[in-house]
Amino acid sequence: MSLIPGGMFLMGTEDGYIDERPVHRVELSPFYLDERVVTNREYQEFIVAKPQWQKDQVSSEVADQNYLNLWLDGRCPEELLDHSVINVSQRAAQEFAHWVGKRLPTEAEWEYAAGGLERLKWSIADSFEPQSYAFGQDGSRPCGSPPGQYPQNSFGLFDMCGLVWEWTQDSYETDFYQASEARDPVNRNPKAEWSVLRGGAAFFDDPFFLRIHIRGRNHPTACNEDYGFRCARDV
Repeated sequence: MSLIPGGMFLMGTEDGYIDERPVHRVELSPFYLDERVVTNREYQEFIVAKPQWQKDQVSSEVADQNYLNLWLDGRCPEELLDHSVINVSQRAAQEFAHWVGKRLPTEAEWEYAAGGLERLKWSIADSFEPQSYAFGQDGSRPCGSPPGQYPQNSFGLFDMCGLVWEWTQDSYETDFYQASEARDPVNRNPKAEWSVLRGGAAFFDDPFFLRIHIRGRNHPTACNEDYGFRCARDV
């Protein structure tokens, strides 16, 4: 894990979608964040320890029918073990994080960490460099990709833009930034239908959708072929 120092930053942008506005000041406490997204190998260790999270054991209340849909008989194919885990729900990601003594990052923590020390538009630079990201890949046979194949940002984090959408712990609301707390904000609205994902995915061919400010959203049980996660931990 990388230690992400606490500090103040300007969250959001005026150059994106309506839900990325307004730009507002946020102050964060220090936290740790995984350098890489969780892999199938790591998730399989969780499955062995927690068999109730096997593909054929989970209920529709925690994950939809696409959960781990590349796995057979409760095992990940050998050739995919070191790829990013995909087709996991927010609720499954939360349970994994709890099992390893961690948690999911908040949306604010994720954006702060993705922008690095320089507060960049993408995790590596303010101009988009295709060779620096898992980007524009063929989506006809989604199977994730090995994390850590592209340059780290200035916080030592890999693949903050591209590769997979990453679950955060926040509920999604279009206008949350208008009422966001100034210190360590997190949206835990139990009435919200969706949760927040960040980072874009390897299948996108438009860098606009890989900006650090882009906000994805889906139901917390959704398991898509480009959804993964990394974990955070308090200092």
